[in-house]
Amino acid sequence: MSILIDLARLFAGFFFQIFPFAYLCLLPFKGSMRLTHPRAVTCAVIILMATIFSIGGTIAKQFNGNSPATFNISNSLFMILFFLCIVYYCFLIKESAAKKILIICFVAIFAFFISLITSMLWYYYGLNTFESGYVDADPYSVGYTIFLFIFTAAVFPFAYVITQKYMIPMLDILEDTDIKYMSILSVLLLLLLSTGFATIKKDIIETSVSAFICTTLCLAVGSVYTVCFIFLRKLKEEQKFRIDLLKSEHINNIAQEQYKHICDSIESQRHMRHNFRQQLITLRGLYEEQPEKIQEYLADYLKQIPEYTLMPICADPVVNSIISYYKSTSESDGFIFKCSVDLPPIMNISDTDLVTILGNLLENALAAGRLIQKDNRQIVLHIGYSHKMLGITVDNTFNGMLKKKNGKFLSTKHDHAALGLQSIKNIAERYNGSASFDSKDGIFYSSVMLANIPPQNSI
Repeated sequence: MSILIDLARLFAGFFFQIFPFAYLCLLPFKGSMRLTHPRAVTCAVIILMATIFSIGGTIAKQFNGNSPATFNISNSLFMILFFLCIVYYCFLIKESAAKKILIICFVAIFAFFISLITSMLWYYYGLNTFESGYVDADPYSVGYTIFLFIFTAAVFPFAYVITQKYMIPMLDILEDTDIKYMSILSVLLLLLLSTGFATIKKDIIETSVSAFICTTLCLAVGSVYTVCFIFLRKLKEEQKFRIDLLKSEHINNIAQEQYKHICDSIESQRHMRHNFRQQLITLRGLYEEQPEKIQEYLADYLKQIPEYTLMPICADPVVNSIISYYKSTSESDGFIFKCSVDLPPIMNISDTDLVTILGNLLENALAAGRLIQKDNRQIVLHIGYSHKMLGITVDNTFNGMLKKKNGKFLSTKHDHAALGLQSIKNIAERYNGSASFDSKDGIFYSSVMLANIPPQNSI
């Protein structure tokens, strides 16, 4: 019976000491693991190591009894298995070493704190509470393991909230250089705490002043972490806000320039058609007086006229103009251009935003299609309205080559985020909508949803 108790308490002690903190270490890296089912595998690994530890510690006690040798053997076995856990963790996570070091050191703060407080509570209250059968000098006596479980359960939610609310957002905001500096600070703080914790032996725990100093040290190191997290998070959020503001202004300027360019082009072509009558009068005069110059005059004139026709696609003049422009331009380049347009009777979406969305989508489709053979060039535009939502989709063929970084599309001209797609997303968010982009089998799919309401201020 005593062997079963030894196996159970050693297993439970190892599991309670490792599993909660292993979970915290994995929490920031949900999408950056090498295995298919990392949590299940990790749990199995911890159970296996807890089993090895319990068996090894029980065998040591059977040979050496309740002695310092048993305690040292159990501790040595624990450190070996803990080192193997660290090796497994480094293999499992695909992120940079600095991130992994930062997380391990951060979680170790809670581990030290729980171990210290559990030891103090056990000495001051546990030894006098439990009967002799629950108390011995081995690691993880029955009573100590119960104390460890209770205090771990009390502190773990606090550690989880800090990790979820501060640590993970900080990792998403900080750059690699910032994370390296934070990891160095983490190692220094952990060494400081480890040095202080290494002096906590039974004779020092018995001294209330020493216990108070060590507890304060744990809290101080944890507070430094927390303050750093909050400060860096706010600093990076302010920096991101300024960058987004500048980017938004830049995107708005581009949209206005694009809108002006398209309108100027359409107006220019209308003037050219308006003046066509005058050109016919000139041609008639040349035919009567200098017929040999007609061919030269026509050649010069045709060079000045873009192949563009204003088509009756929809009732909205702005949408009709921009679709006509890109339809005419694309068809002159060998594209098959298909479109269907169903607009609401009252449009609350501004002309500038519509031109920005349609102009960017169709301009990107046009540029992508020009990179492939004319036989495969195709653009399919669909605009529909239902349940107060305006949907815009553009499906276009392309050469299958895309640039991506961190899940975001990059410009094919530069290695930075495509501002056109970003401007579309910004506009969609202001209209309580969304924008998504995907590709499959040589076709790029763009989808934008907009609520037919006045736009919300995004900044």
